[in-house]
Amino acid sequence: MAVYTTLTESEINSLLSRFTLPELHSFQGASSGVENTTYFLTLNSGVQYVLTVFETLSVDSLNPYIQLTTQLHLRDLPVPCPLVDMDGRALQTIANKPALLFIRSPGKHIEHSEPEICRQVGINLAKIHDATRTAPLNTLVIANPCGLTWMRETLALVNSSLDKSEIKILQSQIDLSVDLGARGLPRAIIHGDLFRDNVLVHEGTITALIDFYNAGEDTALIDLAITANDWCYAQQDGEVEHRVTALLEGYQKIRPLSSPEVSSWQDSLTIAAARLWLSRQRRLILVNHGGKGTVKNPFEYQQLLFCHLNHP
Repeated sequence: MAVYTTLTESEINSLLSRFTLPELHSFQGASSGVENTTYFLTLNSGVQYVLTVFETLSVDSLNPYIQLTTQLHLRDLPVPCPLVDMDGRALQTIANKPALLFIRSPGKHIEHSEPEICRQVGINLAKIHDATRTAPLNTLVIANPCGLTWMRETLALVNSSLDKSEIKILQSQIDLSVDLGARGLPRAIIHGDLFRDNVLVHEGTITALIDFYNAGEDTALIDLAITANDWCYAQQDGEVEHRVTALLEGYQKIRPLSSPEVSSWQDSLTIAAARLWLSRQRRLILVNHGGKGTVKNPFEYQQLLFCHLNHP
């Protein structure tokens, strides 16, 4: 979350007038983030809201995410869904860009993940996967924005910034992704980005899973590995294995892993790390060439990939 589009009080009040809501009392742009503009709004009623303005996603591409988050919210998952205006529309326009309005959930992002929170993350992730594999979400088509085609295209984009050995390792992970896809593992619409900065925690309980804009169809195990890499492995301390155990126990409480998934776990961890290395390397190049966004260090996921490869 960040501010790339500057809004005025008048523009925000004009948007609020489309809803049955009080007028704006105050607003503040979020200072951190990657792709979208985010404002925190406090209305005269004292209730707080989140306004997200999309810098790159189109109106058409946002509709499936609105359906996804709304259906997950209706299943009592801690997933905020956008409010609808007096005409029944969720998708809004402000400053000539698409926007969504949400009630702000209590809680904050946590830097250090305790095993108990990892267990809760696992439970909620499994519930997302179960929900998207059953009606009505099993008919929702969302192409994975960071799938195999994206990996190949991204490697071609960033290869001039890598040495030959790094290119070889990343290509081997793309090849492994092809192999993983042929194993017939259970598929779902994955969150794809369930990092600590996309989860809110209040008094030891998860209150919100946010930012589903990297969601898409893929193997459920890849989503679990993406989540494990951030919540469990990114913090290299004595709690790594405890966090992994808690995450997997929580997940399997809802959706037990099959034998092929268990045997594919280590491969999924390396593929997930390679995706994030590629993603951060790509963003670094795009921002250096004038693109919008916040750059995170690609080296962190390069090292995590090497760690997984050296300590299977």
